[in-house]
Amino acid sequence: MVLEELEKMTGFTAQERAAAEFIKKNLSRMDALSARQIAEASFVSQATIARLCKKAGARNYHDFKLRLVSEYLQIQHIREFLQEESLTENSTCADVVKILPRFYETAIANTCMLLNEKVMVRIQNKLLQAKRIDLYGQGINYSVAEQGAFKFSSLGIDSMAYNGLNEHWLVANKGYLHRVAILISFTSKNPTILQIGRYLKQQGIYVIGICGCKTASFSAICHEVIEIDTKNQFLSMEVLTAVVEVQYILDLFFSLILRAKELSSF
Repeated sequence: MVLEELEKMTGFTAQERAAAEFIKKNLSRMDALSARQIAEASFVSQATIARLCKKAGARNYHDFKLRLVSEYLQIQHIREFLQEESLTENSTCADVVKILPRFYETAIANTCMLLNEKVMVRIQNKLLQAKRIDLYGQGINYSVAEQGAFKFSSLGIDSMAYNGLNEHWLVANKGYLHRVAILISFTSKNPTILQIGRYLKQQGIYVIGICGCKTASFSAICHEVIEIDTKNQFLSMEVLTAVVEVQYILDLFFSLILRAKELSSF
């Protein structure tokens, strides 16, 4: 997310920090502000604004502004939703039926904002070459992994879900080319998943991580990491929404492979 990069300000110069602070204080006005106006208001050059945009993950100021405004509106939508629609002890069955789909919709929208297009393209390229896709998770994540494995298998790709390290299979099948492993961890701190990831990466297997709140240790065991939104979870609904977000990411992977197979059939 562009807004998240502005909050972290990693690697920003003093001038870029000044511009970032001005932008954060004027998010509601961003749609009407030009790069020149921001530069003048924060006493920096337009070149500084251009560098800030790239450090925030945007191609240019136009791209930066579009993404920032979209993220800001989405955040406002979430706040309004939480104020207006919440499940309480007094909620009726009809309330639950009405509200739950909106919880899911909002959770997926949050995760969409975290997706990095370049990362997704790199993952897509690896998935399209994959002859086998294994998924790893524990607890409820294992159940999600099983669903993902079933979907990949339906595309004719060897796929299995594991809640531990399938070391014997890996040793017996070292010659298995184009293997991809997907690790699922809501916290990114599960010691078993970290151990599995270290081993898989050492074996030369391409590792994709799906997590909330990315950590350095989790990033180190993965070639690519996709974050789900855990900062805007909905009180006691966090388990449901986190599962929906992971399922959405796995369905994205499934759809990318399916699309390529359908195109190749023409």
